[in-house]
Amino acid sequence: MKKLAFLSAVALAVALTYCGSKSDQSAGPGVIRTLLSNASGDVRIERGSESLTAAPGLPLQASDVLVTGADSTAELAIEGYGLVKVGAETRIQIQKISQDASSSSAEIKLERGNVASFVNRRSANQEYAVVTPTAIAGVRGTAFLVSVSKNADAHRVQVSVLDGQVAVNLPGQEAVVLEKNSQIAIDGFQAITRSMVRPLSRESLDEIKKLAVFHRNNITEFNTLLDEVSRITPELQILEGDATADSALGDRDSRSADRGGLDNVDRAARADVSRTVRRDTQGDPIKLQPQSSYTQQ
Repeated sequence: MKKLAFLSAVALAVALTYCGSKSDQSAGPGVIRTLLSNASGDVRIERGSESLTAAPGLPLQASDVLVTGADSTAELAIEGYGLVKVGAETRIQIQKISQDASSSSAEIKLERGNVASFVNRRSANQEYAVVTPTAIAGVRGTAFLVSVSKNADAHRVQVSVLDGQVAVNLPGQEAVVLEKNSQIAIDGFQAITRSMVRPLSRESLDEIKKLAVFHRNNITEFNTLLDEVSRITPELQILEGDATADSALGDRDSRSADRGGLDNVDRAARADVSRTVRRDTQGDPIKLQPQSSYTQQ
């Protein structure tokens, strides 16, 4: 079996310093370089009327749509922010990847499915958000999962936070800030309150673990980033060669059992967040508005 490097799914504390597989493919001035670092299974990239080959190293642009089929995943790297894993049967759009001399903003619009983000928002002038049909999850620096499903005529949005802080807000409502090891589920446009926040469930933790797997490839700069991150993150997983996510999870579970104690995920599952959930974001308010293309029916 190929060597596996095990890392922790916590907020990334390093900036991405990579380029695409073709050095002449620059993101251009004012654009945050965003890279498709890996695609597994049925992954499509739609750019206007074009359909692009989902190959590692493909630079992504604002308005690009990425769609995954059954048993398929995609991995993204956003310069200066972190890593994003797109789950199976998911549709996202690169909503915004812009920057100027004083600020930058990255937004992913999640229409359906699951997106796990492992990002580091290091200043008040740097915004990262996952926009859904009803809610926005805005971040300081964290590892978190956003899921969108549809039941009858209403969307269900769930935000699950493994580490860091995520502010969740709906149109006309105050944000509810989720701390580590917590989650919230929102049906349609229901009013959200802190009383809706729950400890991170086993199901959510399992989904985050499944998505916290990134693959090495022939993009030298991206592999260098993974090596740097490996020194500070023990739960995220890096696969090499023909290793699979299932083998990585099995190996890690065995190691956890050998230690005879609870791993980070088990501790999170038992966490009581009632005393830690708060609205204070340490003087760093998140100023994000709901996606204008989504309107209440």
